[in-house]
Amino acid sequence: MVRALKTPSNGTYLAVVNMGVRQVDDVAITLPVSGSVRDAVVPLVNGKLVLSMYPAQLRSFRVGP
Repeated sequence: MVRALKTPSNGTYLAVVNMGVRQVDDVAITLPVSGSVRDAVVPLVNGKLVLSMYPAQLRSFRVGP
């Protein structure tokens, strides 16, 4: 599941959750907005995120200028 929260001046925040009870690999997410993508520490690339997620894992990202 992906939820997006657009802010007036700080870009868009994304919450990505594996709602299942099994690990999922190579989940491709097309971003709803363009801009640089950052998780808590590591910068990622524009366009799509490709994630592997363990059960009930939550990942959050910020997309912005």
